[in-house]
Amino acid sequence: MVRVVALTSAVLFASVMSPMGSTTVAAPAGKAMPKQPPAEPPAAVAPAAPAAKLVVTEIMYDPLSSESDDKQTEWIEIQNVGGESANLQGYQLTSGSKQKPHDPKQRFVIGNVSVPPGGRAVVGVGSAESYEGLGLPTFAAYAGEAKFAWLTNNGDAVAIRDAKGKVIDEVIYATEAPWPVIKSSGSSIQFVAPPGEDPATANDDPKNWTASDSTNAETFEKHGHGTPGAGPTGDATVATTAPATRPAKPIAQRPAARPARPAQATR
Repeated sequence: MVRVVALTSAVLFASVMSPMGSTTVAAPAGKAMPKQPPAEPPAAVAPAAPAAKLVVTEIMYDPLSSESDDKQTEWIEIQNVGGESANLQGYQLTSGSKQKPHDPKQRFVIGNVSVPPGGRAVVGVGSAESYEGLGLPTFAAYAGEAKFAWLTNNGDAVAIRDAKGKVIDEVIYATEAPWPVIKSSGSSIQFVAPPGEDPATANDDPKNWTASDSTNAETFEKHGHGTPGAGPTGDATVATTAPATRPAKPIAQRPAARPARPAQATR
């Protein structure tokens, strides 16, 4: 509130009332108080960057390699199905339970892992040392779990979340039909994306998953079957922190045909 008080014929005083008291400002008689400059508009807030489009594409929940309370050799593959490179810094990989699949019982915050469009990143549940000697490629990240198995052999849930914990993609798998039945064979289960469908919803359907075997995956003698970092057909584009794609096995060359023998002259 502004109050104008005449103290003399020459000078007017304006008293500006505020919650902290009043401030008296002198102004020449007959002249209005100078206008205050308009307040600066609030700075525009940049919209939050959309979360990367990621899907869970392969789960190794029952490997043949020995496991214990301090040694886990499970792993999970994530694919970037978006059109731009994705940095997973701060993203979270979680596992649930059969009873409460949406509630994370374990959580791993991923570090500086960059995944190109169409690329795949593999996260090992255990420490890097747990996978030594198994013939597997180096993974993009290791959760370093040393107390509990993440993925149970009677059904579980796996989710990739953004830095705030919001689910980007979640797979709740079972170990009986219609999900692939692996029966302690050491096979991973792989998502085979149907053409024309959104992978983020298609991987909820068990008919789009298959068990790894010698016909569609690599065999790791001490670990089982799987294609960590590659699809079921062997098409691989891996995260930049993972090693280069494993070289293809050389195709055996057939020996050159023997030259035909010259015809024998007739006697």
